[in-house]
Amino acid sequence: MPGLKSIFSAALVIALAAVPFTSAAPQPTATRPFTVRAYQSPSPVGQGLSGYYLSAEKGAIYLTKSAPYPKPTLDVDHFGQASLTSGGKIYIDTTDGHLGYTTSSSTPAGALFVYFEHLGKGTGIAPPDAVFNWIGSDNSFWFACPVYGGKYQVVKSLTNTIPNLSKCTALQLAAINA
Repeated sequence: MPGLKSIFSAALVIALAAVPFTSAAPQPTATRPFTVRAYQSPSPVGQGLSGYYLSAEKGAIYLTKSAPYPKPTLDVDHFGQASLTSGGKIYIDTTDGHLGYTTSSSTPAGALFVYFEHLGKGTGIAPPDAVFNWIGSDNSFWFACPVYGGKYQVVKSLTNTIPNLSKCTALQLAAINA
């Protein structure tokens, strides 16, 4: 009975379409704006790199000892995309792992814009009760690598992408409510 089989198939498709779909994987939730400070365990603020401020400059993300003005604020949307509230999408560069942001509408080659997360309350630095992280790597640590003028470039280790890793410092990025 080919006619009955096609009627049953059509009824099954209609019934399945009426069932709401939910994904079993957890979905990122949008956050309110936050600033970022470094936390290097077990150092209290003022020792090591603990307490250093996030600075956004010419498409790159750095840590600096003094607070930039204005302090860059970030947010993470429900797709796991991070951005500066002043403009520019944040990304991980897959060639060397550095954290950067767009300064125009063009997309840098090798840029990953997803898998960022902001977890926690966002009220303290040491130890952080909220963190800014990129879940595309197998750990929660960022690295701060010295560049020039007391600045440290923020990078993620993506399968040995960081040159001279021995000169870099492992740390967490505390997300502080703006």
